[in-house]
Amino acid sequence: MSYSDVLHRIVVGDLGVRDGVPALVDRATGRFSVDEGRLLDYKLVLNPEQTSSIAEVARDILAFSNTDGGLLLIGVTDQDHAVINHQPIDFRRLRALLGPYIGTRVNFDLEECPVSALGRDNRLIVATVRRSQAAYPNQLRKDIELRPGLVRKLKYLRGTLFYRDEAETLSDHHMEILNLVLETWVFPVPLPVPEVGSCFKKTSLDFAFMRL
Repeated sequence: MSYSDVLHRIVVGDLGVRDGVPALVDRATGRFSVDEGRLLDYKLVLNPEQTSSIAEVARDILAFSNTDGGLLLIGVTDQDHAVINHQPIDFRRLRALLGPYIGTRVNFDLEECPVSALGRDNRLIVATVRRSQAAYPNQLRKDIELRPGLVRKLKYLRGTLFYRDEAETLSDHHMEILNLVLETWVFPVPLPVPEVGSCFKKTSLDFAFMRL
């Protein structure tokens, strides 16, 4: 069975994470033999204490659910796919932190996976995301800020749709115009959320200025 076949079987639920994930590791090098792609993404670390870290994982989970499902392996270097032992995670708390961003309709599992590499036992955090069967895609439920600060600068707006394109997580909303406005003005009311598949249009900006 090829590495791609193993990955596909894990994602669709035909093969368990604890059996399938170690099979993707080259025992001689201690590195994963599969590059990042439509069904797979590597992350070095997840820090539940950092909002940006939680938001990044939420973005990838939404993207996988809106495409073909996928596997998020945390505790792996991006460049050479080396296995790095990850600290334990409280999964109940992690789900609570992800909830405001992804909602309750996304079907995914969180678990630890032991992986032996170069004679060492390592712990990976694994998120297995199933492809959404709903009639509508799963959208971002909470704004993601570019950086916390006095001026609220957004990276992704509530309602953004994420999806996988090869090894990248992409979105359908571009925030350059909105950030320019937010840096200049302070709005007394939330800005309207554009429809999925559209950019932030002039009519929405006009509405925002009318409400000042």
